[in-house]
Amino acid sequence: MVTKTKPRKRDPLSRERVFEAAVQLADESGLEAVTMRRLAEKLGVEAMSLYYHVANKEAILDGVVDALIDEIEVETGDFDAPTGEAPWKEVMRARILTARRIMLRHKWAPSALETRTSISAPMMRYFNSLLGIMVGGGFSYDLGHHALHALGSIALGFSQELFSPAPGETEKVGAEIGDMLGVMAERLPYLTTMLAEISHDDGPDATLGWCDDQTEFEFALDLMLDGLEIRIRGLRPNEDDEMVKVGRGLHHFGIQVDDLKSFAEKLEKAGVEFTKKPGPGVLGSTTSFIKAPDDVLI
Repeated sequence: MVTKTKPRKRDPLSRERVFEAAVQLADESGLEAVTMRRLAEKLGVEAMSLYYHVANKEAILDGVVDALIDEIEVETGDFDAPTGEAPWKEVMRARILTARRIMLRHKWAPSALETRTSISAPMMRYFNSLLGIMVGGGFSYDLGHHALHALGSIALGFSQELFSPAPGETEKVGAEIGDMLGVMAERLPYLTTMLAEISHDDGPDATLGWCDDQTEFEFALDLMLDGLEIRIRGLRPNEDDEMVKVGRGLHHFGIQVDDLKSFAEKLEKAGVEFTKKPGPGVLGSTTSFIKAPDDVLI
């Protein structure tokens, strides 16, 4: 007696299945392998059936980028959830380093992100969460706007490189640069010395592109966050313990007087609040800051 086995029921094709397969295909063979034909083969369908769900390859790449953002949210938790009492810089750093882990998991991801011409709803939610962290930490919206511009691609977990060799040519280009510096050592003494002393040794698992290794990435991220923390505290850098308060650094004006010390004494007797009195320090005895009731510095 011959029994017939029922054919295995295939999951119906959907946009989610298409994007999931596209991510898998890129992981296996690189972003350039994500074509309608290769994707159809992986899904076991005719290429034409994909067009019921995605318009073209660009639509697939848009969906792949959204899938990456979804991965970040899975690991960080709901983008819209309150961040609690943790310091803003700690939360911000953790979120961006989570994005970095996703980029390292899918090393083709920066290339996909760099080719997008519009920002999707999931991407907006991600940046909204970063802005929410900053505003919750005391940032003005103006400073938050500047911060997002300054962070650039770092906010998404990778550093855009000015110069990057074509795939498979990293060693060749590195050798060519070494040869050039050897010939021009006298004319390029600082670059020659720097490259003789430094090395990118984090290993391939922690490196994206040519020089975007984990050490360099975290250095740049911390430099940005530390600088923003100084701004939000309303302090001018490089003035050691004196650290002159300058509010937001924009709302101020100056007044010149003949005898600053005497003038300052009169203001102090009148109950005027000083953020820096005349005296020793980086700014010396010729400069003083007072705060008006509306927080304008004079």
